[in-house]
Amino acid sequence: NGGDSHTRWRDSLDPRAAMIDCTCAGFFENKLSEGLEKWGRFVARRPATVFIGSLVFAAICMGGISMTTSETETKNLWTPSNAAVLGDADLYAEMFGSGFRIETMYFKKKGGGNVLTKDAFNEIYEFDTKFRRDLTVIVDDVPWNFTSICAKARPTDAFCLAGGSPLEFFYNITSHRIEMDAITSDAALLSAINTAEITFKPDGAKETFTLDIADRHDLLAGKVRDAAGKITSAETVKMTWFASRDWDENKEDSRCYNSETAPTGTKGCNPVLLWEMELFAKVQEWNEQSTHVECLIQAENSISEALGAVIGGDVILLNSGFGIIIIYCIVVLGKFHPVLSRSAVAFAGVASVGLSIGCTYGLNGYFGVPQTPVTSVLPFILLGIGVDDMFVLAGALERAKKRGGTIEDRIGSMMGSAGCSITMTSLTDALAFALGTTTSFPALRYFCIYAAIGIILDFAFQISTFAAAITWDEQRVEGQKRDCFCCVVCCYKDGPNGSRLTCCRIK
Repeated sequence: NGGDSHTRWRDSLDPRAAMIDCTCAGFFENKLSEGLEKWGRFVARRPATVFIGSLVFAAICMGGISMTTSETETKNLWTPSNAAVLGDADLYAEMFGSGFRIETMYFKKKGGGNVLTKDAFNEIYEFDTKFRRDLTVIVDDVPWNFTSICAKARPTDAFCLAGGSPLEFFYNITSHRIEMDAITSDAALLSAINTAEITFKPDGAKETFTLDIADRHDLLAGKVRDAAGKITSAETVKMTWFASRDWDENKEDSRCYNSETAPTGTKGCNPVLLWEMELFAKVQEWNEQSTHVECLIQAENSISEALGAVIGGDVILLNSGFGIIIIYCIVVLGKFHPVLSRSAVAFAGVASVGLSIGCTYGLNGYFGVPQTPVTSVLPFILLGIGVDDMFVLAGALERAKKRGGTIEDRIGSMMGSAGCSITMTSLTDALAFALGTTTSFPALRYFCIYAAIGIILDFAFQISTFAAAITWDEQRVEGQKRDCFCCVVCCYKDGPNGSRLTCCRIK
């Protein structure tokens, strides 16, 4: 019968197949090989069914991409889940509040030099007014400026807690205003800084009180003093704002709800995070327009954003890598021949890796596992593993073709031999990453979850989508039909005027 003929054909190809391996590993390998060979024969008989089925499965998995969330907060990624500091932080927040989000700005003279000048401080004052008061973001159709999100001693207070600003040297406690108009010259500015006092007379009081703010001299870096100890210049001044942590449980989302620009977006975004991101972008624009000073900003989310930007920049490398891999696969898998070239198979193999990447992010969206800056490197790992599996399968097919047999025989042999190898390597790789999910570091745990799922999906698409594509390619070769990109294949053709380079033709 058909099954016996297939067995005899397989045994005739490899005399060792008839040998009995009594070890447990050998028994498992033989059973796995037999099962994969049957699967390969099924794919060879019904490539369209397998191909369409894999695409439907991929579409279902990728539906979860719209549900993915992101986590970029450093403390939420790199603090061990069972660390005592987390419990201590919760207790502290319960008793004394959750602390502040610290936004720090450093101002330096453009081109270097002394920043303690009237013109420089006028621009610093302009900066303070422009961003602390006027910068606004929209969250759930509600405008938020810094006064809305700043830290306050009590929720009912009208004023924000002061983090430390060089403009306090010119603060009028009675009017609650920075009186820059009183600074008419560089000498007047230095006088106010060196005096470092705020004088005021409370309502109904008979005497005037003085508040010493000499500690604000610590906001000046690179100070130079004269023989009398008076400050004459400084290279950098520091300004600090305190924002509230009341919304830290809300996560920033790139699809935040806005009735005009994003009506289907996510509600409940963290207004402080969005304000910090907007501040960072606007400061870059302000630096280009300012005349006397430039601002270097370190917001609460700057470290997380920097990590994300570094890894996110690899997207260009990833796209370039895909292109290089496709070209490499065409060169390695095929020959410079219009029929034997396998450019379509190379595209199918890399596309299978792409499907596994998309499905990985989609499934983790369903499972609620957030993306992090670390998970951004996952496509590189899956691309390497997937292309390696593709080469192993293609190599096994070439060896099977030398032995003869039908397309079904060759695809079955390919899956029975190479399929066993890639199954074992995929399982061991996935198991290694699965064990990594036991780590207490959330960033590493999330990455290992992504990687374990991705490797299994990559294996599944290689033995389904890629196997179906290579079956169709074998049918094309047997029918002596051109490869999809045969026109890139050139040959030397003899003619009456000698040899010339031309597009290959089927003989």
